[in-house]
Amino acid sequence: MIARSRLVVLMLLLCTNTIFLILALAYYSTTLQGASPLQYAGVIPTAFIEGEMRINLRENFRIIDFSNLGVSGYDIYKMKVETNNLDIPQTEYEGITESWNNWVLDMDEIKMYGTDKNEKIVGNNSLWFDVKPSNISNTWIRYGDWNLHLDLSQYNALTFYIKSNVTVSWQHNEGGGTAIFIGSGNWSIWNYLKYDFNITTNWQRLIIPFDDFEVVGKPSLTNINYIIISVHAVPGSPCYRIWIDGLSFVNIEESSVYCNGLKVNIPLTSSEIESDNVWVWANIYGYNQKDIFRNKIILAKSGPAEPNITLFVRLYPRSFSYYGSVNFTDWSGTTVDSYVWDNLTTILPLLHNIRLVVSVSKENFRGALNDEPLLLNGNKSTIYLYTERYPLENVITFPIVNRENYTVRLYSKTSWISALFYPMSRALWMLQRFRGANYPLLLFYVLISTVEVIILFLKT
Repeated sequence: MIARSRLVVLMLLLCTNTIFLILALAYYSTTLQGASPLQYAGVIPTAFIEGEMRINLRENFRIIDFSNLGVSGYDIYKMKVETNNLDIPQTEYEGITESWNNWVLDMDEIKMYGTDKNEKIVGNNSLWFDVKPSNISNTWIRYGDWNLHLDLSQYNALTFYIKSNVTVSWQHNEGGGTAIFIGSGNWSIWNYLKYDFNITTNWQRLIIPFDDFEVVGKPSLTNINYIIISVHAVPGSPCYRIWIDGLSFVNIEESSVYCNGLKVNIPLTSSEIESDNVWVWANIYGYNQKDIFRNKIILAKSGPAEPNITLFVRLYPRSFSYYGSVNFTDWSGTTVDSYVWDNLTTILPLLHNIRLVVSVSKENFRGALNDEPLLLNGNKSTIYLYTERYPLENVITFPIVNRENYTVRLYSKTSWISALFYPMSRALWMLQRFRGANYPLLLFYVLISTVEVIILFLKT
């Protein structure tokens, strides 16, 4: 009789502990309804809005404020920087390409040469020369008789214009090919900088930073004695004419772009550059520590460039709600995940190619966007958040327009027991932020229950 009473007490204690645990989880899941998963756990929602923000950064810095927007956070998953207006002077260095004075030509392969007042870019003339058709098709012109003694230490790049009258294939090889050389000493002493290029039938301006040259030997920029332009068409090419103009040395001031503290250097050659994962609000677990950027995008620049910046942004929902229902006629369950963005009228006009991105699970049987049906049977793909370690599968993209509010609901079929406890399971997922305490507390609960069982049985 005593043993049975103690067993009843034990069962009552275990039931009481379990009821308190369920009530605590139910209360916690209720308090979390409508909260952002980013705020509580750094959990990435499976629905977000993406778009491209295009900015011409003429001022030294710009701030884009998200504080009053109905989003919980944002990512800049890619940034593209383009600069097309670097201030590079179009002048010649001491009139190098105004006349053939101080030039030496390879007359074995060059049949004619001269100046051209019509085909020019800089100054009064350009220089041209015709290359004989032969099995070699390789020739050169040299500025300076090995005694220029130029000090180029105040410059950081070389620039010139060049074109051909016919389209041929250009070869590149060691010690020759289609290239420009600047060197110290003479050709018998291989101390030079070399840069390979190709020639088109339209004028092209080559802007070559000294850092991009191949270094052979030990040339000194404080004592450059010659400049050689070598052209080498494939053997058997027809006679062709080469024009050159505007050969000069320039000092290009370097420019940089800063986005939320990340520095991106703009190449001197003004090419397009891209950077991935520029700003990540929250990794899969945990907070991003740079609080200053939590509600703001801060762009800044240094240098003369006026870059065109494209930010590829991802806007996370302001709130996330979840609930389940039971159909007692067939004892089936339905769960609903609801994502809400609001107060978007100030940010969406800044975006291009706006789209809603939704990751659909195989359990989802219906979707709604602002209470309108959302088709979930479209083409699906896999995207990666931050790195390939975090794939988001079965992704469907929907184009959207500028409006103040968006609400997405995803409906899933499940068992009645899963639907009944669905809010609590989502609450446990949200507790990841406190995962360091979750498991010890759960083990503590199991330990207390186990101790209760042992004590009661020992007294029996």
